[in-house]
Amino acid sequence: MRQRRLPGWELGTLCAGWLALMGACGHRWAITNLLWALPVPLVLVSKWLQEIRLSSRPRARRACVVIIGITVLSAAVYAATMCRYAEFKYSAPIRGSAGTLRWNDYDLARSMAGAVGAVERLTPPGSPLVMNGFTGLINFLTLHPNPSPYNFLFYPFYHTTAQEEEVVSLLERSPDVSVLLTRPPKMDEIFDRYVAQNYRCIWNNGAYFLYVRKGASRKSSLPPLFMPAAHQGGAQ
Repeated sequence: MRQRRLPGWELGTLCAGWLALMGACGHRWAITNLLWALPVPLVLVSKWLQEIRLSSRPRARRACVVIIGITVLSAAVYAATMCRYAEFKYSAPIRGSAGTLRWNDYDLARSMAGAVGAVERLTPPGSPLVMNGFTGLINFLTLHPNPSPYNFLFYPFYHTTAQEEEVVSLLERSPDVSVLLTRPPKMDEIFDRYVAQNYRCIWNNGAYFLYVRKGASRKSSLPPLFMPAAHQGGAQ
């Protein structure tokens, strides 16, 4: 018995939901964000394939089999590739006081390992550390707690001006807090401007920038790690 077609109102609801999800993840295009929006179009495609399969036309049924086969094969190849690159030999270590993490992106692992080492060498053990961007992992690896209520600070995409001001207020009350940025400060942002005016950069590797309050002394007299000439002025 042939199943009913998808009613127009259901189709419209699914399409509207998919467009809403795409709009929500559109501010930052990434594979993970796009995956959040995939279930809705997959429902639409599955219903479409179901109707083709139930069609009386042989060519339509064969096309349905081919599309499903290509989809299954693509998923298998993707899974095999991801499993291969997740192997131990393709990853690089990031070592910290909490243990060792292996990452399959060598450039990212090298940069993060440098930041972990700098935080542990140049700031007091267990001292608070605030960071911007998606770098909360460094708090864990170094055992330097994040004193703010946010596990990462990413303005204006994920946090409001009021939340940015809240973190700045915390820094004003706690001069022992160090700051780790994932880029040089932007003077048009409240948090970055406060850091630039009240902190000094004691280390950077081009991907991470470690700041301490002006007038505070480093934990160690060791020289900072690799510092590109373009950013050396910030560490004076």
